[in-house]
Amino acid sequence: MNPIPTGTIHRQVPAGRLLAVLGILAALGTPSVTLSGNQAEVYIGEAYFMSGSFQEAVEYLTISVEKEGDKAHRALYLLGRISLLTGDFRQSKEFFERAFENMPQSIRWRAQAGIGDALYGNGQYEEAIRRYRVAKSDAPGISNVAAVELKIALCEMALGREEKARVRMRKAMGQIPVLSAWSGKEEAFYQSLSMQGLKRGPRTVNRIFVNVGPVSRVIRGLEDIGISADVSSERQKIGNATFLQCGPFNDPVEAMIFAETVKSKTSLKAEVQIQ
Repeated sequence: MNPIPTGTIHRQVPAGRLLAVLGILAALGTPSVTLSGNQAEVYIGEAYFMSGSFQEAVEYLTISVEKEGDKAHRALYLLGRISLLTGDFRQSKEFFERAFENMPQSIRWRAQAGIGDALYGNGQYEEAIRRYRVAKSDAPGISNVAAVELKIALCEMALGREEKARVRMRKAMGQIPVLSAWSGKEEAFYQSLSMQGLKRGPRTVNRIFVNVGPVSRVIRGLEDIGISADVSSERQKIGNATFLQCGPFNDPVEAMIFAETVKSKTSLKAEVQIQ
């Protein structure tokens, strides 16, 4: 099984992108942490996913699935995310469905939302709405429910039900405080989050990042600007300025919420980019 086409896995990646992997390896070497070989492969695969190195992530995650089958629900879920971001929506949906069957009940809603994302990417908006509604009914916490609501609104907008979509967006934004600045600007919000980057066609890799900055030389990561989040970041030169490139994120909704969080807590700019 090789969900990501194209050939050779590149084992040498920029040093900054290896930080997440090194962190995982350090944890594996800690005496108090006991992990099976299969667990190690999932954690390393996830670290590569978080660093944006999808080819390497697929290698480790696929080994985990080959060993454990559908019991490797975390690996299947991540493979679903990678397939989504590489434009293989059919394969993505299959991975999410397999992950759903063996996930703990408390997180099954994530797989349902993933299936909705795959259907959205494939232009099956009504089917996506049905999946999102199931995910919403099981999602814990107001902010998670509101994030799924935003995805339903994107589907409704794509179906031409614009006024209904705007009302839904406005209500969801009210439940996610960091998005309050977008209230009354639903059309611009839709353009920012329409997931157009996920519609370039199969075999195109889409990485969703948030560029934060510009930052000074002393800023090495998110902790230095007072942001505590489980998000990878690395310094990147853009023109004559330096930014923190954060991500990749699962989808533009998650990325936008992160960007608005950064802007609400710092004086820095934060922009979502799909590459």
